[in-house]
Amino acid sequence: MAERYPLCWPDGWKRCTARVRADFGKTETSYQDGRQMYNGKRKLSISDAISRLAEQLARMDVKEETVIISTNLRTKHPGHSARRPG
Repeated sequence: MAERYPLCWPDGWKRCTARVRADFGKTETSYQDGRQMYNGKRKLSISDAISRLAEQLARMDVKEETVIISTNLRTKHPGHSARRPG
């Protein structure tokens, strides 16, 4: 049975031996004199990432409660990490 913690990988799926960090982020913008300004990119929070995943699942008509998000971080409550990954 899959668990949220510790990280649970599906049976039969191979894991990569060399990990490459993904370049996901959240665009920061502000407004100055009525113009939108690009302020760069910041790291996604666990909450942002889960929200994005939930949106994609909804687009595929997958009910969020049927999905287990497994992590190597302890969780406060289902689906949300207790700390940000380092």
